[in-house]
Amino acid sequence: MGLSTCWTGWYEQEEMKKVLQLPGNFYVNGIITVGYGEESPEPRPRKNMKEIII
Repeated sequence: MGLSTCWTGWYEQEEMKKVLQLPGNFYVNGIITVGYGEESPEPRPRKNMKEIII
């Protein structure tokens, strides 16, 4: 489909609750945007789990 995604975070909570019409006890942790990107960068190489876990 040619769609791109981007995970975003760090929001002014009260503004996001208002925009998303969420009750006061909710917390916006992250949003995934979806659309047609202007760029198509090559994926970064994946690390082996042994490199990640100390």
